Amino acid sequence: MSRKWIFLVMGMILSLSLLMAACQPAATQAPQPAAEATEAVEEAPAEQVVTEAPADKIGGTLRFAQYGDPDTLDAHLTSLLVSTNVLQFVGAALISLDPDANVVPWLAKSWEVSEDGLVWTFHLRDDVKFSNGYPLTAKDFEFTYRRAINPETASPVTSGNLGPTTMDSFVAVDDYTFQITLSEPYYPLLIRLADPSFMMVYSEKAFNEMGADAWALNPISCGPYVVTDWQRGSKVVLTRNPDYNWGPQIEGMNTGAWNIETIEILVIPEYSTILAGLEAGEIDYSQIETKDVELLQNTGNVNLLEAMQQGPRPFFLFNVAKPPFDDIRVRKAFNLAINRDAYIQLLAQGKGYIEYGPLTPSQIGYWDGVEQIGYGYDLDQAKALMQEAGYTYGADGMLITPDGQPFALTVYTLSPETWVKTTEITVEQLKELGVALTIEQGEAGLLIQRTIAGDYEFSVMGNTDLEADMLYISYHSSMVGGNNLSQVSDPELDEILQHTRSETDPAARQEWVNQAQKMIVEKAYILPLYIPVNYYALNSRVQGYTYSSKMNALYLQDAYIVE
Repeated sequence: MSRKWIFLVMGMILSLSLLMAACQPAATQAPQPAAEATEAVEEAPAEQVVTEAPADKIGGTLRFAQYGDPDTLDAHLTSLLVSTNVLQFVGAALISLDPDANVVPWLAKSWEVSEDGLVWTFHLRDDVKFSNGYPLTAKDFEFTYRRAINPETASPVTSGNLGPTTMDSFVAVDDYTFQITLSEPYYPLLIRLADPSFMMVYSEKAFNEMGADAWALNPISCGPYVVTDWQRGSKVVLTRNPDYNWGPQIEGMNTGAWNIETIEILVIPEYSTILAGLEAGEIDYSQIETKDVELLQNTGNVNLLEAMQQGPRPFFLFNVAKPPFDDIRVRKAFNLAINRDAYIQLLAQGKGYIEYGPLTPSQIGYWDGVEQIGYGYDLDQAKALMQEAGYTYGADGMLITPDGQPFALTVYTLSPETWVKTTEITVEQLKELGVALTIEQGEAGLLIQRTIAGDYEFSVMGNTDLEADMLYISYHSSMVGGNNLSQVSDPELDEILQHTRSETDPAARQEWVNQAQKMIVEKAYILPLYIPVNYYALNSRVQGYTYSSKMNALYLQDAYIVE
């Protein structure tokens, strides 16, 4: 199982959205706001917030809050956001993304690809050391990638991303040359390699000396910070690596050791406690709820950052492999029966955008054509489609199936309040269509297992990814039993999705991505809802940072603390 769905499951956890090397996508099209829903969220150029720096900027502690505790710090074995929030500061990867989503060198100083798109050669820096002093070589990358895709590792993050169906070999050509050979061209390769929490390099020598269990508690760092304390259920303490001098080559940003001495990632399960900590200045950074924006603005010691949500947002899955959702007319009827603006008004205080398709405007590859072909609210047409599909209406206005039974379904949801309320609104809206829905809340892991197995009909879910490759991961028939939770098996769509991976010309590839989005919407393989606007509170004592609303990312390479 890929990290995509688990990230969603952990959508209840407040994201740090902190990137030492950006690993979020840029938006490619402006979103269409819901009617009277929100003012447009500007995807402005990255904003640098700088004050006159003190003579010595080094020092201070930065305190972040998240709801949950990491399960492990082994990047190959975790798919939880609370874990990758830590690993983003500890790991380093071959390449990175700048605030405008451009690929830039990191541990690899340069690279080239063969004419057939199969062989990628990366030339590494020769001055990089792990936090224990061991030098970085190409052998470390070979070890890292082989372990990541080894079935015995049972990694939850590689199957949909860099799985063995794509990767043919990893070879250390020499000490500072690393080569990846693909079984077929794979357009998103560089995007995948740019995620430090997923593709962070391991020291082969240190890993073998320590063993997997010890590594999972305190991995050897190649990034700007090292783990110095992990108090389960309380906090993870990261300490500045003074020898770090190989940061991503982002124009205008520091590539050496960071200024902030200590980062504390605090585990605080209660949002009210986080909010109080932000007000009091005891917490420096956290995502906040929209309703609390004005409250924190009035404190005078908080800067507010906003961006279209790029992480998991709720939508509904149909199991299209069995009745009633094997009938396209039923799927279309459900889409037409949903007034999406209601979710924005009731759940997001009017701050959000209607979602029309499987990608959001914040994902690389988004096609704005879905806004013209997506489903608006039309209850009469929805009822007509249900009748066309063989359903009738009883005297109480509720639907009766072709075999004379009440049309009743169970809808599965997660326990967090937003997810429950989303489901409750959906139940009320679909009641107007004549559908009787019963809500069943489930534990995240069990719900994922159930949906993977196809043991459901209708479920609230969601996912996140850097770019359009999530279409292949979520809708190609080869992913049934994995990330294709809707159980879609469509040969025509499969062919299109294959081109979205293998086509190496950017313009031609985008056309295939557009076709895939069009087909997924037209065949109603998904019931999208809305895209919230995310707000983050950052204490004003943090200066020198760069914030990119396009990437929903806070860059801290140059940040420092003003006491």
